[in-house]
Amino acid sequence: MSSIYMLIEEAKFCWIGMKQMMEDIEESFKVRFMEEYFPNSVRYDKKIEFMQLEQENFSVTEYATRFNIFSTGRTYLIQLFRKALFVEYLESVDPCEIYVIVLLLGFEEY
Repeated sequence: MSSIYMLIEEAKFCWIGMKQMMEDIEESFKVRFMEEYFPNSVRYDKKIEFMQLEQENFSVTEYATRFNIFSTGRTYLIQLFRKALFVEYLESVDPCEIYVIVLLLGFEEY
């Protein structure tokens, strides 16, 4: 039994080393790829170009700001919509089935 344990530990040790080596190779590849095909000057130019994009007279920054403002109430509206759908569904279901649904969904009150 101890020989199996030793093999498992040795395999773990080998895997940890192999995993680290693969991560290093992947990181090295990413760095060399970006340097070769997408240098800093090109990345900077693309970033500026992106920030100057406009959609319906809004810049990307303005559009993102408006999106964030309008999406803050989204969670509440989704919950409200789900409750309305659930209530509508419950009105069409047999009371015995409602009890089972309530138990399955984990509601404390119904």
